[in-house]
Amino acid sequence: MFTNFKKIWSVILKILVLAWVIAIATIFRFTDLNWDSDQHLHPDERFLTMVTDDLKWPKSWTEYFTTQKSPLNPHNMGHGFYVYGTWPVVLVKALAERLQLDNYQGITQVGRATSASAELLTVILVILTAAQLAPTKKRYLAGLVAGFCYAILVLPIQLAHFYVVDPYLTLALSACFFGLSLKPKWSSHLWAGIWFGLALSAKVSAGLFLPIILGRYLQLTWNKTLKLPQLIGLGLIFGVSSALTLRIAYPILFESQGFWPTGINHLVLQNWQTLKAFDGVETGFPPGLQWIPTQPISYLLTHTILWAIGIPEFLLGLWAVGVLIRFRHKLTQPILVWLCLAWVIGLSLYQSLQFAKTLRYIYPMLPFFTTIIGVAATQLSWRWKNWTGLNWLAAGLSLTGLWWSSGFQTIYHQPHTRVVASEWIYEHFPDQSVISYEYWDDGLPLSIGQDSALSRKFLITELALYDNETLEKWQKLSYQLAQLDYIVLSSNRLWRSISALPKRYPVASRYYRLLFSEALGFKKIAQFSNYPCLWPQLTDQSSLITPALKPPPMQLVKTPTCAMALADDGAEEAFTVYDHPTVLIFENTNHFSASQINRLLLSNQNLPAQ
Repeated sequence: MFTNFKKIWSVILKILVLAWVIAIATIFRFTDLNWDSDQHLHPDERFLTMVTDDLKWPKSWTEYFTTQKSPLNPHNMGHGFYVYGTWPVVLVKALAERLQLDNYQGITQVGRATSASAELLTVILVILTAAQLAPTKKRYLAGLVAGFCYAILVLPIQLAHFYVVDPYLTLALSACFFGLSLKPKWSSHLWAGIWFGLALSAKVSAGLFLPIILGRYLQLTWNKTLKLPQLIGLGLIFGVSSALTLRIAYPILFESQGFWPTGINHLVLQNWQTLKAFDGVETGFPPGLQWIPTQPISYLLTHTILWAIGIPEFLLGLWAVGVLIRFRHKLTQPILVWLCLAWVIGLSLYQSLQFAKTLRYIYPMLPFFTTIIGVAATQLSWRWKNWTGLNWLAAGLSLTGLWWSSGFQTIYHQPHTRVVASEWIYEHFPDQSVISYEYWDDGLPLSIGQDSALSRKFLITELALYDNETLEKWQKLSYQLAQLDYIVLSSNRLWRSISALPKRYPVASRYYRLLFSEALGFKKIAQFSNYPCLWPQLTDQSSLITPALKPPPMQLVKTPTCAMALADDGAEEAFTVYDHPTVLIFENTNHFSASQINRLLLSNQNLPAQ
């Protein structure tokens, strides 16, 4: 009887611990989905929200599959440039209508909740996949460890708060691999094929996963697990189900007058070509400028370690690879484990060699990264008396990883910096003030309650700092600067990318140097930062330190409310400018004339007239 009680208690305890992991994942992903107080401060979200809002339901299936007529085709609804798949926006459209939230505000919130839900499903798939790759008696341990490690990763937590298509891509690839990891049957390969079709229907870059799929089929061939006709049959099931899913979930990819396509949609191809044309060191596309000075491999690797994964979990990943190599002869599914590692390394290497090295491009490898950690944990004995240095190292890094992620989570416990800055502006700026905003960045103040720039009669002036460097540009900007009462930098988007390109923007770089050193007649009067906080505590730091124009990728700093904050002004742009940008406000105290400002800026500069 006592033995039965121990078994029952053991099962209950396992369920409770697993529920705790799911609870952590849920809390981290769903905390403050309205992080910008309905201000729509993510530009990609704004675009997808507008697309979703404009979509209409077709009158028939024939109309749905007729590319030139379908009202679910963004190209037909006034959005000539659209590079994503369509099933994520169609899903959000359907949910928003069902919840009676089919409006600009509601769609964004439904989109964010759906992203968070997709992320939570990915956590569950990580648990199931790691368990599938582990020895039978240690499946629970593998799933628990892998799920916990994925639940606390920083980048998935952040992307769960955005209405973007990347969580759908990562969910679909995780589900596809889970199906392929199961015992080879028609049902598992049908499942895998459907999810791979959905992955392609979210982002066509899912095609990079094909070598991993091929590797699984080569393994089945090599191991002679199946006879050749069976293997061909499973491959056909996978391929046909993928193709049918792609046709149904991404109909605008094809030219068609009905279900059967006649070719690839030329508008989709043009959109992809246009997007690709933004790449390269000669790009004039503002978001692309940040990539010009970055180095292959080292840039993305550094930012992946610091921000996407976090230092503790990166070290845990190295620990896992070392353990797997040491105990490789004990692995029950070695090829599948090595395929996970191949995807992690392969995708990271590929993306680090591209021009645009944004963190979300390596996001689909993160479930596989933590799956490796989960499987590695099964190679050690976790009985207390058998603990070694490897056990202590893994446990310590896991707990440190939770602490690290909790620090990032603090940004969602604070109001958005642009909202706080806007409230401050309304309180401190007199009516009819002349305020600047920078082209390609969000202007402040935001409309809050009854207050708006219009109601306060503020004159908002655009500074076109991304324009080519000419005398005409700086004559105009010098005049504008002389008229300003306040300069408002609502993020580091411009000052950081321009300062990193002094040869391309010699005067604009000098402008920011003079501005930050308060030598241009403007004095910094306010700064609003919301850095990830590892140690919340009131400190003796009375104010925030102005960031360097070329900040390091990470810096430990002290703020008035945090004894150990991670200053991320040097992190990849997309990591900070959406949900926690640093806002800087400068007041015109010296009131230099336009000619004085022009002389300060153009000293020893030789620019073309136009």
